[in-house]
Amino acid sequence: MVQASMPIMGWTEWLFTLYIIGVVFFALRYLLAIVRTVRTIRQGCPIKVEGVDNGCVLVNHDLGSSCSWLHWILLAPADVDKASIVTHERAHIRLCHSYDKIFCEIVVRLLWFVPFGWMLREDLSDIHEYEADRSVLDAGFDIREYCLLLIHRATHPNMMPVVNAFNESKTKQRMVRMFQPKSSRLSAFKVLYLLPILAVAVVAVAGEKPKENGYNLYVNTTTAKEQPLMVVDGKIVNFPAPKQ
Repeated sequence: MVQASMPIMGWTEWLFTLYIIGVVFFALRYLLAIVRTVRTIRQGCPIKVEGVDNGCVLVNHDLGSSCSWLHWILLAPADVDKASIVTHERAHIRLCHSYDKIFCEIVVRLLWFVPFGWMLREDLSDIHEYEADRSVLDAGFDIREYCLLLIHRATHPNMMPVVNAFNESKTKQRMVRMFQPKSSRLSAFKVLYLLPILAVAVVAVAGEKPKENGYNLYVNTTTAKEQPLMVVDGKIVNFPAPKQ
């Protein structure tokens, strides 16, 4: 009796299996982080803050740093009286940063094998913090006191990657950005003006033929008595008129 041999997986099947394993692994990690965040929200004690809906600001004694997620603001006990931190987290909610993070996390985990995706994920978090910091300064808070608060909070680790944490971004870069003059959103797109110029330059360089050794001489005349028009490598030159 001849036994049927098991089919051997090709390299494409192995790659696809590896991709599925990676997606499941990173998706489970993200779901676990969401579960931890929801548990932290449910364990928080609601407090009243002016300008914020009731039940949206919670205090959790297990938090090392304040953060926000969707429409909830989670404050550490030491940050309850810090109006600048509340303003910072309100900016995250107003600008819908949590939805940006959710979309980014889904894309990154589906494309977990692309290293640039994880780098852009970190850059997105930095941009969120820059925007929230700018909202704090626009609200009238003192920039030096706010920077000291950032330095003090930089030593507290963020244990929940799902949320927008107050100390999530790089402290030095955030302070440098705050001391820079404010620029409009339109100025961020000025670099697009260079794209047509760059495209024309690339086409021109690609279409230019390399020059060979020597020079190209072009002579044009209507009669033998007139001085001929001589062009050498695109430049008009005045040579003595030829006899013939």
